[in-house]
Amino acid sequence: MIKLVKNYLNITKHHKFIYAFILVVLWGAGYIAYFRYFGALPQATIALFQEIEAPKASDRIVVFSPHEDDESLALGGYIAQAESNGAQVFIVFATDGNHRNKKETRLKESQSATEILGVPYENLQYYDYPDTELSAHKLELTTSINNTLNNVKPNIVFVSDKMDIHSDHKELGLAIADSVKTMPNINLYTYIIHYKAYPRPQAFRPNDFLLPPVKLLNPSTTWYKFSLNSHDFDKKNEAVLKYKSQLKTPFLHSLMVSFIRQNEIFAKGN
Repeated sequence: MIKLVKNYLNITKHHKFIYAFILVVLWGAGYIAYFRYFGALPQATIALFQEIEAPKASDRIVVFSPHEDDESLALGGYIAQAESNGAQVFIVFATDGNHRNKKETRLKESQSATEILGVPYENLQYYDYPDTELSAHKLELTTSINNTLNNVKPNIVFVSDKMDIHSDHKELGLAIADSVKTMPNINLYTYIIHYKAYPRPQAFRPNDFLLPPVKLLNPSTTWYKFSLNSHDFDKKNEAVLKYKSQLKTPFLHSLMVSFIRQNEIFAKGN
């Protein structure tokens, strides 16, 4: 090793520059290969994300959930803390969850899960549009959304991101984005549930951090983390586990438990 160092010190400045350039290229290529293969950021990058402001007692928060379970997966911890801090939280379920003829089961599961998170039953709203068919009800959906926003008058709204690859999630995200354009007092945050190779890994990793998909990182969007304390983590975990009808399906099970991590992640357009 000493001999190698001496040999390096003896080479010309020109060669040193070349070797340094090669090292930088290899380092960069390594990270690019990592991102392309895994589609995820390294765990250490969680430190680069800013914390979203903690919910306050004065907040009125509306969570739009495409299906019964998305609210707990995406921000169960945030909801639990909001309720603990005295904020008013309202949850809207856009579809009936009847894709596999489990409407009544998922209805009851959503009520059990949200009760654990501390949300009063009277703050739940069910639009009851057909599961997987939101795109066929655009006008009615917009009317429902505007009625909710005008009645509740929230200052914070969460909804599925328009880049989510599930059609209902995308449609709901687009509809909300259009509605809040005329409501400047609303802070809109979005979340991702369905996206290629997300989260990574798709497994129960409660000590890991949840990080946004690499392909969704861009200058027009700011991603925020919400770090969970032990109370919020436990409440979220308990709420997610109430969706037993979904957890019985192997691929859904691995996806759902992947969201039980040390933080939640949200996007806000700049």
